[in-house]
Amino acid sequence: MTATPPEGAAKKTTLFDCLALFFLGLFTYVNVFPNQFIYDDEMDIQRNAFIRDFSHLGQIFTSCVGAGSQTPSNFYRPLQNILYAVVYKIWGLDVFGYHLLNVTLHLSNAVLIYILFRKFSKSRFVALGTALFFAVHPVETEAVTLMNGIADPLSVFFFLGALMFYQSEKTKAFTAAILFFILALLSKETAVVFSALFVLTDILQNKFTLSRWGRYATLAAVTGSYLAIRSTSLNFTNSFNLFSTSNVYTEHLSYRFYTFLAALMDYWHVLLWPDRLMYDRPMTVYTTPFIPKVAISFILLILILCVAVVSWRRNKILFCAVAWFFIPLIPVSGIIPINGFVMEHWLYLPSVGFFFIAATQIETIWKKFAPQKFSWQAAALVILALPLGVRTWARNQDYRGPLSFYPLILSYNPNIARIHNNLAMALDDAGQYKEAEDHYKAAMDLQKNLPQPHHNLGRLYLKEGKTNLAIEEFKEASDLDPNFPFSHAELIKIYRADGNETLARQEETALQAILSKNDK
Repeated sequence: MTATPPEGAAKKTTLFDCLALFFLGLFTYVNVFPNQFIYDDEMDIQRNAFIRDFSHLGQIFTSCVGAGSQTPSNFYRPLQNILYAVVYKIWGLDVFGYHLLNVTLHLSNAVLIYILFRKFSKSRFVALGTALFFAVHPVETEAVTLMNGIADPLSVFFFLGALMFYQSEKTKAFTAAILFFILALLSKETAVVFSALFVLTDILQNKFTLSRWGRYATLAAVTGSYLAIRSTSLNFTNSFNLFSTSNVYTEHLSYRFYTFLAALMDYWHVLLWPDRLMYDRPMTVYTTPFIPKVAISFILLILILCVAVVSWRRNKILFCAVAWFFIPLIPVSGIIPINGFVMEHWLYLPSVGFFFIAATQIETIWKKFAPQKFSWQAAALVILALPLGVRTWARNQDYRGPLSFYPLILSYNPNIARIHNNLAMALDDAGQYKEAEDHYKAAMDLQKNLPQPHHNLGRLYLKEGKTNLAIEEFKEASDLDPNFPFSHAELIKIYRADGNETLARQEETALQAILSKNDK
């Protein structure tokens, strides 16, 4: 009996590890498939006219991601809508297809991380640990379990694919890497910083040389071209500031930096001890560096950076892992004001750097105190990952549907108008009209310029036969937002049913003006 060649043995272990990763991750996420549409799924999927057939491809590539549901934004993610169109073609509005897409992307990313980091670290243990923690850690649920979280797994999938091609020295492989990088950019805006990670992997493998400057120039040209297009013809709001009005956060870069330092503490907390995961965390602007949370985070940040720099000569892995964590966070660090301070899905790619460090440290400890047989090492990794998988399974249950998801958010952050509005819609659909009315009114009190709760309350009043009250709410919604088309459509139906053609035509004129403006 001849021995298996080393290359053949390596391929067998790689295949075994990849299959084990895939099925362990699948078991962790198997309970998401019955989960209902919630939150932005309504705009991104349920009311998205662009995914209903492929005749909208031109509009998908020339408009914001919410254009299909008449929801203006400055997010440009055409590949998200294209994939939704494919899923809709096969499954319609069956949630199974959308969950299958997210879970498959996530598990594929775990496999790609294993393959890449086995090459980077030269250690099967470190690669498997990094990928396994990524596959089952509950911090990833915000990007995977929520159907509308697809942008993160999708952009990372194309980036990791690009990185796979980038490892080859062949020209065709580099061309494929650039194509995949462009696809990552068309999946999510934050991919714009991923070009730095290509350079980082060259540093890790001692390939950062003058002979590769042509590659770096190409990456820089693609990144620059994307930024130029997004800041001009594809800048749908003429600003990258996601706040509609100026405030203390948008006007002071220092305050945004202090707030980001506080956010780092939350990120490290949920990565190390994911006990309290939150979708919409309370937003606090920190205006001084002398608050303990900010000061401690700043000290830790300096220590981490110093250790990474000092270890550069003898341990490039630590330096690159730290950089891998921080570079993808740059777009959400507050340099550009964004309408969120701490979002767990922003950790989707940065967490890989964190898990890489964790796996490396675990291997170092293991080599000192435990048997070197890999079966024992793999068993230890599974045991360490098991509590994370159990927490992920439990977190998936929080996303079962609107009547479980929204009350949970309000339990720790009761002052979010849109959550009250969304919960009210779910209660409305369940026939709990009094409770729905209370939450619509709570949303109105919290955000007086929001048209949606007025519009939705108007629809509730119609169900109850309170037409006059419904008309008042529809008019109020239209007055609050002149570009809100839905209340005009409801008023047209009411006036036509009452035989008041004059008012119906007035509303039709207003509606057509809004739709024409949105088309432009």
